[in-house]
Amino acid sequence: MIGYGGQPEPPDEWTVAAAAEHAPFGYLSTTADGVVLAVNPALLAWLGHADGVEIVGRPFATLLKPGARVVWLTHHVPRLEQGHGLNAVAADLVRRDGSVLPVLLTATLVPSEGRPGVRITVVDAAERRAYEQDLLLARLAAERAEWRMRALQQVTEVCAGAVEEVDLLAGVAAAVTACLEVGATRVWLSPGDGAQLVPVDGPDEERLAGRAVAPPERVRASWSRGELVVPESVGSGSSGSAAVPFGHGGTLLGVLEVDLPGTWRGTPVDLEVLGVMSTVLGEALVRVRMHARLERLALFDALTGLPNRTLVLDRLQRAVLHAERTGRPLALLFADLDGFKAINDQHGHGIGDRVLKAAAGRLEAAVRAGDTVGRLGGDEFVVVCEDADEATATDIVARLHAALARDLHWDVPGLPEGLRVGTSVGVAIGRPPFEDDAATTLLEAGDAAMYDAKRSRRARAGGHPDRPTAL
Repeated sequence: MIGYGGQPEPPDEWTVAAAAEHAPFGYLSTTADGVVLAVNPALLAWLGHADGVEIVGRPFATLLKPGARVVWLTHHVPRLEQGHGLNAVAADLVRRDGSVLPVLLTATLVPSEGRPGVRITVVDAAERRAYEQDLLLARLAAERAEWRMRALQQVTEVCAGAVEEVDLLAGVAAAVTACLEVGATRVWLSPGDGAQLVPVDGPDEERLAGRAVAPPERVRASWSRGELVVPESVGSGSSGSAAVPFGHGGTLLGVLEVDLPGTWRGTPVDLEVLGVMSTVLGEALVRVRMHARLERLALFDALTGLPNRTLVLDRLQRAVLHAERTGRPLALLFADLDGFKAINDQHGHGIGDRVLKAAAGRLEAAVRAGDTVGRLGGDEFVVVCEDADEATATDIVARLHAALARDLHWDVPGLPEGLRVGTSVGVAIGRPPFEDDAATTLLEAGDAAMYDAKRSRRARAGGHPDRPTAL
């Protein structure tokens, strides 16, 4: 129908009620002050009523749950009175049996010749809410998955870029704490004696002693048969911790442990991410340690642990640069053990190697802090001394002689008492400015001074102590 002024004339209430009679949604109409005038069969069925006797004539607000009733009367009714419609607002209707029906209400104030009324359509919100909740959960899951990928990427970047073990462990601990939003992260390292991590729901603490990498009371989750074991308390809002072991090739390397504060909102899936992080950490730790071993093999003597020729030359070059900057001299002491060959021939190479290790330890203990003691090979050792003139070098040489003069049987079991090694020491003093390849020149000069001392059988300080080789 078209009313006055070309505007649609609202249909009368009976026409609307007739149209809603077989509608799949709920419908009711009220007076302007909220008294129910009519209700359709769909809504009656939803509310558990056979007819409208108990609904028609009562205020619509009484059909609402108390909380929804307050919102309806204080917020929605004033909007309707101002001529604003309501579109799919959430509310809770109370069924005849007292149960709650979540619905969405759409309401319109309709003018009439008498008093205006309100038409309300009702949609069951349970399915819609479930659908929206599924959408929300799916979105949260997608966001969580993206977050986990970023977390793994951050830990992977730390592991890929680390060169030193301490940097690797500190970087991973910081990244895990930030990414998983946990209280704190610790990395427990295996002592390397075949330690094993056992499930916390298995042996008691007495049986755990000596086997768990982390103290038993600190372990809250572990890998068991390839699956993450998580106690009931983890992820439930109570405080706790989770620990995941990491290793390589069946060898346990340590445990990655995180504190879970009471406000933690993670899930067991996040702890599985922690397991992946631990795997990445295990691979990275093996790489870093392999790099350190290779570097040590390349720069340190395998028998004594002292710097080898390569590292000695590097330290000597650094000492030359230091002398250039400060204008102070440096000293290179070149030492050769006297009597070592006889011990090696008489007692065998095994004893000879132990004598070399003992001599290396004594030489290191005799020099100043900051001096470098290195082994060039055989029974030849060098000492690089920054900020050392002739007097300082002479004092250090005397300390080397005193260190090696003690009976060897104290350091090398199996040797007879009274057996000692001596040393011939050549001294080369370098003063700036230096020519090119000064490090090699100093090393050669010290070597020559040592052989001169050995040939001349003079004072054991490498020539006369007051006549060191000067460059």
